[in-house]
Amino acid sequence: MFVGHYGVSFAMQPAAPRVPLWVWFIAVQWLDVVWSLLVLLGVEKLRIVPGFTQANALDLYYMPFTHGLPGSIVLSLVFGAIVEPWDNALASIGERRRQKGGATRAPEE
Repeated sequence: MFVGHYGVSFAMQPAAPRVPLWVWFIAVQWLDVVWSLLVLLGVEKLRIVPGFTQANALDLYYMPFTHGLPGSIVLSLVFGAIVEPWDNALASIGERRRQKGGATRAPEE
């Protein structure tokens, strides 16, 4: 599951080199982070059922906000609204790293 999440991060990095890779990592995990908080608050539901699957015992039976299409779109827009004001700051961090030779991608010509 996590390989698929982080694979998207690595794939998106060349498309938007101004955005640091760690921001992409947070972006692809954002819905799961919010899901964890909503489970702790009792909004979304899970139950532990021993032997439910071979991988784990979690029956994730009510996740409409973080894993439903409308909720995912809204939460993604929220993440975008959080990150947008930081756009210039993140770009300058990325530019400084490129100047120091720490970038994984050469600057555009």
